[in-house]
Amino acid sequence: MHEHVYLSTKKLSAMNYNSKSNKTSGWLLLFKPVLLIAIVVLAVFSIWQLSSEIEKDMRKDLLIQAQLVVSTINVERIRTLTGTEADLNTPDYLRRKEMLASVKVANPRCRFAYLLGQRTDGQVFFFADSEPAGSETESPPGQIYEEIPDEFLKVFETKTGYVEGPSPDRWGTWVTTLAPLKDPKSGELIAVFCMDFNARSWRWEVAKKTSLPASLLLMVLALIYVMMLLRERTHIIKQNEQKYQYLFEGAAGGIAILRGDKIEFANPALARIVGHPANTLFTEPFITLVHPDDKKMVDDRYNLRLKGHDVETGYDFRVIAFDGTVKWVNIHSQLIQWEGEPAILSFITDITDRKRTEEKLAVLYEETNLVNRLMRDRENRMLELKKEVNNLSQQLNKGIIYKSVED
Repeated sequence: MHEHVYLSTKKLSAMNYNSKSNKTSGWLLLFKPVLLIAIVVLAVFSIWQLSSEIEKDMRKDLLIQAQLVVSTINVERIRTLTGTEADLNTPDYLRRKEMLASVKVANPRCRFAYLLGQRTDGQVFFFADSEPAGSETESPPGQIYEEIPDEFLKVFETKTGYVEGPSPDRWGTWVTTLAPLKDPKSGELIAVFCMDFNARSWRWEVAKKTSLPASLLLMVLALIYVMMLLRERTHIIKQNEQKYQYLFEGAAGGIAILRGDKIEFANPALARIVGHPANTLFTEPFITLVHPDDKKMVDDRYNLRLKGHDVETGYDFRVIAFDGTVKWVNIHSQLIQWEGEPAILSFITDITDRKRTEEKLAVLYEETNLVNRLMRDRENRMLELKKEVNNLSQQLNKGIIYKSVED
């Protein structure tokens, strides 16, 4: 009664475990794509945020460079410029051209360097630029900057430095740093110093500076995802191990893995079936468990199967229990790989009771046959005696006593 309750409890526990396992597996299947999407979204957002911060720092650096240039410009020299063609041959204009050209040389990424002014009607014009005199890209003094971006105008209004763009104009698409040139005493805005940087090169520079930290970030996120997958995989493996352990340890039949001449792995049922303590199964060659009359058969079949020959899968043989009792077992075996080496996986069933029943049946069958033979012999003898009695009776002229010999 207690054993029956114990088995029922184990079955119930297994059912509960399988139910929990299925729920967990379903949750993991749902969680995996959600996790992947979350990591992708996080990666995109983080890289965008990182790129924005890097570009912000680059813009700060450009503004500092422009402010350093402004700090070297003599405000009074700029005041002498009229922003008209009359400036073309003046020494101050020519010096400003040379200075702007040297700024461009000092910073190879800079395509244009120039000074802008603003008239009373709000129009923005060029004082001077870094381009060679007479070139197609030169903006002569007084030329109106017709496609000026709104952010440029804000610099004139606020007298505060700014990095604008990318914005297009007739010369291309640019990222421009603007630094106001003010009178140090009155704070009056005299001009705005500008440097243009090619937008494509700018984007490439931002991407290049973002690539290393972005790669590290992606590696970290990928590592997190892989770790989550490994954790999930480990969880599944652990679940499967628990399932197989339950099946392995709870199996009524013996399960063994044999390699070389030893038992490498066995479940608790095997010790009970062969009648030996569990700790002794792994110390001696497995053939020592086999009955002497069956050792050659078992050993031959084992070695042939281990070499890959086609051998009968299942057969019966006897084992000697620890107390000397002879027990019958049935074995089903197959060739497997165990830790990279050929081995034999065997399933062993105790058939001692069946064999005893078969032996009893054989004895009863022999006894029955013996009785049948004795009865047939008796009947045959009776027939012979009846015939002899009839013969003797006829010799004495007394007639036939047994009308039918078979009566």
